[in-house]
Amino acid sequence: MNNKLQFRLFIGSAYFKVLLMLLSFILIFWQVNSTEVRSGLSNFRQHAEHSQAFGPIYIVLLLMPVNWLIESVKWKLLTNDFYPQSFMLCARGVLSGIAISFFTPNRSGDFAGRILHLPASERINGAVHSLAGSIAQLLITLTAGIVALVIVFEKIFEINELFSSFIYIVLPLALIAFHVLFFRIPMFGNYLSHIKLNYKWIEKVSAIKNISRILLLKVYALSMLRYFVFTLQFWILLQSFGDMYSGWLPLALIMISFLFISVIPSFALSEIGIRGSVCIFLFSAVGYNGTDALVISVAIWMINVVLPAIAGAVSMLYFKLSN
Repeated sequence: MNNKLQFRLFIGSAYFKVLLMLLSFILIFWQVNSTEVRSGLSNFRQHAEHSQAFGPIYIVLLLMPVNWLIESVKWKLLTNDFYPQSFMLCARGVLSGIAISFFTPNRSGDFAGRILHLPASERINGAVHSLAGSIAQLLITLTAGIVALVIVFEKIFEINELFSSFIYIVLPLALIAFHVLFFRIPMFGNYLSHIKLNYKWIEKVSAIKNISRILLLKVYALSMLRYFVFTLQFWILLQSFGDMYSGWLPLALIMISFLFISVIPSFALSEIGIRGSVCIFLFSAVGYNGTDALVISVAIWMINVVLPAIAGAVSMLYFKLSN
């Protein structure tokens, strides 16, 4: 490859990365500037100033990097399985994934930001391993949410025989089935490896057969730890709104809200509205002030999603289109 062609590729790559970063910034600003977010942040600021609840806010802010450090450790464990890389590169991939996920429904594009920091030859492998990590996090969210829903179901919904059967029987059985399938992920790799088609991507995807159950268990445990961190963040801020939120019921509602948010289809521009609607519905259904939960959900979204997404938009300047 001559120097002139290399220079053109470098310029084209630089333009693409800058454009991707600017698009991320625009979309982040668009959401932050929405009426729901501005109103929620204004109400939260007034609450903090009135109740002097700055201590809980500082704690929640300090827990934000813990949240994403755990996710970076999880990603490093997964990439060590096929392409060992430094923790810094793993952290950049995680942050880039947060930024790119603003473009996709239910943040499903998170894997794209991560694999951009991998060599081109390893990106299919990276996408598959990233999916395993995402499934583990979703399983934890589903498990905690469904357990909480079974416990408080009758406090939120009207009792209906068909609906009750779904909540008490179908969901727990489905949860068990999902866990069995998750820990048998290598089996799907074995099936793919026997497909007699000459496609390189099949060979790459079939590499999941090498993922050990020990690795899956470690990823599952880290996902559980991360779930504990962002649940704790919500609970800490909720306590600052008064003693009425003490006890197990508010904690169960937090878990159910995470469950609903994870399964309701949403795009970036409507995500915060869905978060708020879910929180208002659940907390109001049992007699709490739904607005308190709405305000906290906006604050948590700003801390856990928007701030890392800004860092992720900048980190996208470091990946290589082909390496």
